[in-house]
Amino acid sequence: MRGRARILRRLWLRPPMWTYEQHPPRALDLESLPSVPALPAQPPRIAIVTPSFNQGQFLRATIDSVLDQNYPTLFITCRMVDRTTGRSKY
Repeated sequence: MRGRARILRRLWLRPPMWTYEQHPPRALDLESLPSVPALPAQPPRIAIVTPSFNQGQFLRATIDSVLDQNYPTLFITCRMVDRTTGRSKY
């Protein structure tokens, strides 16, 4: 009986599953971060392909987010596919 009581007590005292400890917030010191390096004279070209499966309502926000990065040589391709008809649009 003592062994069973010890096991039950250990299970009862264990923190429940999915319990996370939260650390207190701290201020972010942006001055201590290194500065952003300058782009080279000819930065590499970056291509971004955005597939969209019946999610056209989010496409404008996605494109705006990519363009807000202010990268000089950026190429974006969006492909929208309608699941009901199977047609795709560029």
